[in-house]
Amino acid sequence: MLHAERDLVSHLHLLCSCYMLREPWCLTSISSLLHAERALVSHLHLLCSCYMLRETWCLTSISSLLHAERALVSHLHLLCSCYMLREPWCLTSISSLLHAERDLVSHLHLLCSCYMLRETWCLTSISSLLHAERDLVSHLHLLCSCYMLREPWCLTSISSLLHAERDLVSHLHLLCSCYMLREPWCLTSISSLLHAERDLVSHLHLLCSCYMLREPWCLTSISSLLHAERDLVSHLHLLCSCYMLREPWCLTSISSLLHAERALVSHLHLLCSCYMLRETWCLTSISSLLHAERDLVSHLHLLCSCYMLRETWCLTSISSLLHAERDLVSHLHLLCELETLLYISITLGSQPLRDQDSMTDHKASVPAHTEGMEQDPPQVLGVSDSAPPHVLGVSRCDSAPPKVVGVSRCDSAPPQVVGVSRCDSAALLWRDQDLRAVRGWGLVGALLGALPRTPRQNGRLGRPLLLLPEEERLLTELHATANANQGGGGVQLSLQVKQHLEEQERSLEEQRVLALQDRKSALLHAMTSSHTGSLGPSEALRGRLEALHRSFTFPRGAMAVQLSTARAGLHHCHEDRAFLRAQQPITAQHDSKAAARYQVFRDLRGRGFYLTSAGKFGGDFLVYPGGVPDVWFSGV
Repeated sequence: MLHAERDLVSHLHLLCSCYMLREPWCLTSISSLLHAERALVSHLHLLCSCYMLRETWCLTSISSLLHAERALVSHLHLLCSCYMLREPWCLTSISSLLHAERDLVSHLHLLCSCYMLRETWCLTSISSLLHAERDLVSHLHLLCSCYMLREPWCLTSISSLLHAERDLVSHLHLLCSCYMLREPWCLTSISSLLHAERDLVSHLHLLCSCYMLREPWCLTSISSLLHAERDLVSHLHLLCSCYMLREPWCLTSISSLLHAERALVSHLHLLCSCYMLRETWCLTSISSLLHAERDLVSHLHLLCSCYMLRETWCLTSISSLLHAERDLVSHLHLLCELETLLYISITLGSQPLRDQDSMTDHKASVPAHTEGMEQDPPQVLGVSDSAPPHVLGVSRCDSAPPKVVGVSRCDSAPPQVVGVSRCDSAALLWRDQDLRAVRGWGLVGALLGALPRTPRQNGRLGRPLLLLPEEERLLTELHATANANQGGGGVQLSLQVKQHLEEQERSLEEQRVLALQDRKSALLHAMTSSHTGSLGPSEALRGRLEALHRSFTFPRGAMAVQLSTARAGLHHCHEDRAFLRAQQPITAQHDSKAAARYQVFRDLRGRGFYLTSAGKFGGDFLVYPGGVPDVWFSGV
């Protein structure tokens, strides 16, 4: 009995010295010794039932009790040193030990239920508890170091750890619900959370480096990341709804968002380089990109309404927009080149010019007109090849030089010249007096142009008037000798040339001043858009403006020149009149079919019929007995 008691007392003293117990147990009697042992055993059983420990500790002897308690204390100290916990847990008694372990287990269960973790962490022993907590802390530190988060999360306690992880998970879920991401990111474990966040950050940095965005988005916290991504998505949706894009861009993932934005930027740069746009659009932010695209679309719609284009260009995608703009630019350049048309003036036989009302009375004009064509023999055809515009002079009056205002039928009045514009093989008449003169001879032609007030219709057309090849040949055969008058005129012509050159110089100076003002205003807008609160331009901006003023050049080739569709007159100096002599027709027809068609046309016209083209009916001519309908004069 003495041996047993001695062992108990020694074990109990060893326990007390090992655990540093401050409980006031009086170890001077068997009753107090029994009380102490019972308390230790009951605490140990309570710990085991609380933590659901599956360890095979045999709690039937003092040695096993000592082993179990030592293991608990060592694990608890290891946990505290591992997590750098600053909680004021006093680990000097069994009650404080129980309190600390219970808190750790409850926090760990709360973490697992909060993050919906599917990891197979067996939380039924101290070793598995330590493993789970260590993984959480290491993942959290890795997240913070990866995203360079500046949030003041104090990762030194369980509560701050729980707060940080909850924020990360809530932000990530918010990001996914905001962007409607279909990526198979499994947000049920720490590893998948880390993978998803890393991808978002890398994509966002790639977007910023790709578009050279100057927006002050601070990509160092979850809140700024969320703000930046939301802006990108909203701008992209706005772009798509604005341009009505039908491109199959699936805007439900980061990769498709990146693809769509890259395509928009590349198309915009291609548009700017293709159209040689001089606008200073700063394509370094989403707002400027949106502004530039909107301007292009509005300009394109304005161009289409201005040019009255009948082409079925579907302006619902970037590719069709690019195609349409290219075609418009090429058509516009072609129009500018066609403005330097070859003018052919034909002097007709003598008949007084009738007004438009008498022209509509076509029934009375047919016989007289036919007689004039039969009786007046052709005399001389003159063609000028040396000076533009080329003139075909036809006159019946030998005493007076040809004039450039119409058609004359009387022998005393000066002959008149018709200006014919050449567009490839087509003969066009632009001036209203030329149209009246040709209609006075019974030649109908075909109106091609749109009316200024009602452009979007093709029921009633206007100038220019397209002449048939037979009509043009008939006009060239009705020719006469041009009087080569050697009277003065060179001084007046040189004065007109001098005035024209002076006017061009004034226009160049005005356009140079306006272009410099536009460039300065664009530079001011581009450099002060991000500093709207400043009182005035900075020194750098003032220096840029001065450098622009010194180095700005406006080439003569960039000057806008107004080209009229028809000249006001076709007067020529006396040197040009010497070339108005009889030569071959410009569009001579040598084949037998063309000759036969012309003979038929001349015969029917000599009988008083009016002829038009019958191409859409599969024939050569449409023959009208009588006068010209009023609808043919709608554009005159």
